[in-house]
Amino acid sequence: MSSDSFRLGLRTSLNSSLAAESLPQKTAAVPSDNDLIVMVQRGNEEAFGQLFDRYYVVIRSVARKILRNPEDIDDVIQETFMDVFQGARSYDPARGKLKTWISYLAYHRSVKRVRFLKKRMWQTCDSDETSSVLDPEITPMSGSGPLILEDL
Repeated sequence: MSSDSFRLGLRTSLNSSLAAESLPQKTAAVPSDNDLIVMVQRGNEEAFGQLFDRYYVVIRSVARKILRNPEDIDDVIQETFMDVFQGARSYDPARGKLKTWISYLAYHRSVKRVRFLKKRMWQTCDSDETSSVLDPEITPMSGSGPLILEDL
């Protein structure tokens, strides 16, 4: 009697699992990168959100390899996604994958940020540091006399 109930239970579970497999599954279709960028080109903000979720980690890792300050990294991420949204029409799938294009934008944004930071640091250095580098005794006329082009 117990074996009959076991068989009945097994048969019922098999039938229910087969019935579930035969029913059409409602799966959420994940759009491809090309589909997403086409939708972003049309101004679809939901597609841009999906693109953000998909490539946030990629952009962050590119920026972290170049920059160290978390605020600068966050700025680069934001600027890169602004570039993606505003320049989506410039993406050409024939020239490469979307991931490559976005990584390229992130890399160049990071390099621009480093150049900006170095320039700002150079411009804002205090006069004590500058005076320690410059020797006030050295003038264009000091040394062996004025430089005359005929001597060269």
